[in-house]
Amino acid sequence: MRTRILLFILPTLAALFLLVAPGVAADSRTKTEYMVKAAYLYNFLDFVEWPYEPVADIQKPYHICILGKNPFSGITEKMTDKRIRHRKVAVHSISSVEELKECHLLYISSSERDALPQILHALKSKSVLTVSDMQNFVNQGGMIGFVNQSGTIRFEINTKAAQQTGLTISSYLLKLARIIVTDR
Repeated sequence: MRTRILLFILPTLAALFLLVAPGVAADSRTKTEYMVKAAYLYNFLDFVEWPYEPVADIQKPYHICILGKNPFSGITEKMTDKRIRHRKVAVHSISSVEELKECHLLYISSSERDALPQILHALKSKSVLTVSDMQNFVNQGGMIGFVNQSGTIRFEINTKAAQQTGLTISSYLLKLARIIVTDR
């Protein structure tokens, strides 16, 4: 378990150093920020249980989908074919909610801010882990929201939103997060 927690702490420490280091260009800081967020997306898959999946599905990959403008361009491609719990990881960019048939985790880009209520409503009955870095994402019904606290990437979790779709978030992940409970 210590290794799992280190997978979250080490990227955060590296990002903190690079985000606050003098002389680091803004583009480099942004890329580093999204490298850390991509590492979190990958690791979230290991700390979430989806509702029962038939044995045949174990051979299928975990799908990370990115809705809207992709801030991870050139980063998430490195995740493809890596494994979580003996399953490969596949990353897809999608342009609408209708395309997320096999998604386990959906990252909702800030470019989709105006459509967020409709997106979250369309996902209410689906067991898809929703993640974003939009401000107040979890208060609007999203499950995991990235927040920048003094140059460190942290995350908030809306446990109620996850429970309503049948997802179970590991206590190890919950210990690292700020817990938000909303009526949405």
